Amino acid sequence: MLELGDGRQRIYRSALYLDFDNLFSGLRQVDPDAATVFANDPGRLVSWLAEGTDEEGDFRRRFLVRDCYLNPQVYAGFRAQFVAAGFRVIDCPSLTQRGKSSADTHIVLDVVDALNHATRYDEFVICSADADFSPLMTKLRRHDRRTLMVAAGPYAAAYEAVCDSTVGPMQLLEAFQAPVPKVAVPERTAPAPDALTDDQLAGAASAIRALVEASPGPVAGATAASAGMRAVPQIAAAGWGQARDGFGGFIRDHLGELEFRRNSSGGWLLDPARHDEVPGDDADSDDVVARVCRVTHAPQLTAEQYAALFEHLAAASRDGLPLNRLGLEVRERATATGEPVSRRAVNFVIQGLVYGGIELRNGTLGPWELAEAWRKNLRNLCDQAGLELSEADDAALDQWVLGALPGGT
Repeated sequence: MLELGDGRQRIYRSALYLDFDNLFSGLRQVDPDAATVFANDPGRLVSWLAEGTDEEGDFRRRFLVRDCYLNPQVYAGFRAQFVAAGFRVIDCPSLTQRGKSSADTHIVLDVVDALNHATRYDEFVICSADADFSPLMTKLRRHDRRTLMVAAGPYAAAYEAVCDSTVGPMQLLEAFQAPVPKVAVPERTAPAPDALTDDQLAGAASAIRALVEASPGPVAGATAASAGMRAVPQIAAAGWGQARDGFGGFIRDHLGELEFRRNSSGGWLLDPARHDEVPGDDADSDDVVARVCRVTHAPQLTAEQYAALFEHLAAASRDGLPLNRLGLEVRERATATGEPVSRRAVNFVIQGLVYGGIELRNGTLGPWELAEAWRKNLRNLCDQAGLELSEADDAALDQWVLGALPGGT
């Protein structure tokens, strides 16, 4: 990694390996328009991935390797676009009767070769949802290299667990959105909330502190964030006072006596001096919900949060929003009605529904139908992970996912 002084960003030497067949087919299932943009303008993906953030702050990726593995029997028409974007295109024709290409084998061999290259690559970016790459990611970790998995299709929780970071389908769609047209802003328009006063920051911190002090246990991160937004409505739009990690950075910078613990459901805010346990963090819990969430990485929301999620998702889907906007819309609606859920949790559910064959952009399904479809997807995730569930476990999951909905069990 290149360490730059004078406040300049750090630069990672990265190697990008893209399984075109896997990424294109996954995107096409989620959003055919995004798949078309990706195939015809792959430079947008490279530009979007160039900016990153790790535990030390922001950095830029310098892609020293850009390799695209493509089946010429099916996708030869896209070769020129990748060459023009600076990729080396490796032909991986199908060698089996089932039509599977040899891209995964080529990628593994090339990555292993790159480990011994004179240039020490800081990070390896594998663009594929294929869990067959799990052993490769494990090997890279043993060689002290960072790994990023970019997936446009459903991926196994075990595959995600061996990667340092992951870009999922809902995030990936952002790379291929049409640019928002610029609109002339009248001179008298109020300035955007890009800066907050010290009094505003102190007011938001005071509201969050009061909420935590009044709570006998840890407070859900989304609930704590809502308290700050009620005190200072523009604080989220202003980047939480330009905090590096958003809400988490705001807590670190302005409420150092508190601790924010992230998880798949948005995290928990607690006072270490008074709060001992965080819901869902007990690794020894034998509760079926905890076991399912650990194995599948499903968001460990409450039954009431799931009910709010499905109710707001059903309503938002009638507005015809693009998939990657639905998560934000549902989060904002749920927060406004007092049952907050994180955008990441909503996106996880949306992703499961889409890959379960549910069309979310026509607004034809109600909360109960969406919840049942999600419950079916959750059961499939358990089966794929090899998690055996009893009839009593199934009943507990039904109560968890469906129980708080009107007419629930």
